[in-house]
Amino acid sequence: MLRALAALALASLVAGPTAATTLVFQNGLDGYAGADHESFSFDGTGSDDRIRIDLPNESHPVDSYAWLIFEGLVGDGAIPAGATVLSATLEGWVTNPFGSASLTWLFGDVASRPAGPGASILDGAGSFYDAVLLSASHPDGCATTSLCDPALEIAWDVTAIVQAWVDGAANHGFLLLPETTNGGNLATTAASDPALRPRLVVELANVVSVPEPATLALLALGATAAARGRGWRGPRCRRRSGTPCR
Repeated sequence: MLRALAALALASLVAGPTAATTLVFQNGLDGYAGADHESFSFDGTGSDDRIRIDLPNESHPVDSYAWLIFEGLVGDGAIPAGATVLSATLEGWVTNPFGSASLTWLFGDVASRPAGPGASILDGAGSFYDAVLLSASHPDGCATTSLCDPALEIAWDVTAIVQAWVDGAANHGFLLLPETTNGGNLATTAASDPALRPRLVVELANVVSVPEPATLALLALGATAAARGRGWRGPRCRRRSGTPCR
């Protein structure tokens, strides 16, 4: 009986409810300013201050992919190192429709991208960026083939990527690759409407602190004393039963 009460008390102290904490990273929100972006031609020689993704075609021969980064994700005031990421979603708002696009993460700084005559970002799969691509599409409903007003949301599940960063992998940002020749844009990290700026939404498992062994021993003694204080005194001595009296 005594041991059961002590174990129950310890279990209630060590175990706690498994809630979650949600963090949102978006330029201008709660003082965050760590997001940045750029678009590049496939050969890496041209760049543009947009988030544009486009496969080339005869009428539009210029192809482009986009880079997007959220710095300062791990550390004080952000995601604790080694935390468990329950979910992470990259959300963007489409201002010029493109249908669908693939997303992955970079292994190196974007400045070291494949670049030069004859180069292609696609040659960097598995070396410059993770070859595992995550595809997402946005809903139809844009006013024209070149304008979404209001902007339409698109989202990628990036849980595994953010968990890798939290576990110590270097964060060099996301890579957005086009899937269609209907090139389009996302609102940028500096969009005039702050609500349309890309954001990273991360849900973390709350950390439950477990007491040190010495603290557990003290808790056990306290639980034992509490159990005895509720009236259970152990076996009573009975001279006739052979239980020695003290």
